[in-house]
Amino acid sequence: MYPFERFTERAKAVLTLAQREAEAAHHSYIGTEHVLLGLLTERDCLACHVLNALGVELDAARAAIAALLSREPPIIIGTVVPTSRVKKVIGIAFDEATRLGHAYVGTEHLLLGILVEGEGVAAQVLREMGVTADNAGAEIERRLKEWPPEKTASTPHGTAATRLLPMGQDVRQLMLAASAQAVGTRSSAIGLDHLLNAMISSAGMEALARLLDVRRLTAMKEQAIASQDYKTAARHRTEEKQATDALHAAVTSWREELEPRTS
Repeated sequence: MYPFERFTERAKAVLTLAQREAEAAHHSYIGTEHVLLGLLTERDCLACHVLNALGVELDAARAAIAALLSREPPIIIGTVVPTSRVKKVIGIAFDEATRLGHAYVGTEHLLLGILVEGEGVAAQVLREMGVTADNAGAEIERRLKEWPPEKTASTPHGTAATRLLPMGQDVRQLMLAASAQAVGTRSSAIGLDHLLNAMISSAGMEALARLLDVRRLTAMKEQAIASQDYKTAARHRTEEKQATDALHAAVTSWREELEPRTS
């Protein structure tokens, strides 16, 4: 789903606060309502200032969320992990940052993600309080003209990391799975171990094995060509083509496995 190093420090703090809100409420999931409370608890972030300007305060939002949840059936998840809706909100936040031409993902993009997604508890509460994607977007745009940029992970100016291409849906889903791994282990950032754990699945392992086959056969083919053993090179070229086709089939299965399940 996305290069999470693009999150500002305040955006990361909001997600940590969202997890704490879920734990404090004894909820077995992290929902959009917890993200909203995280935005309002992180008092110095842009999203909090925008929400306050639009008449949304922490205590009132907490009371509105409690009232709405009392009318909703409980969500049961085995461990405290983000719901599929929160994952979608995070994906939209990255899209909003790209749309606005921002190289970072800040609290304002998380707020827009909640509002654009529009179906979560947080969006319902904000809608009842008169907050929409349009008026929040206008307030964000107004404040961004004077708001100091939030810090992200330190990256030299102009490097490739500041010019990342948009990620495909399959990579987004993989990064979301890694994020869930990180949250489940109470980590404050996604590490290689979380990414590897997210990749370890039947389809994922098959794709990785096929990739190694392609790399091995390519090296053998090039070695045969360098030795002018063209008969062996031709055989390896055929095997390389077969391995590449198998890799594409395995990657397709992996993409299907990463597709979010809806119920």
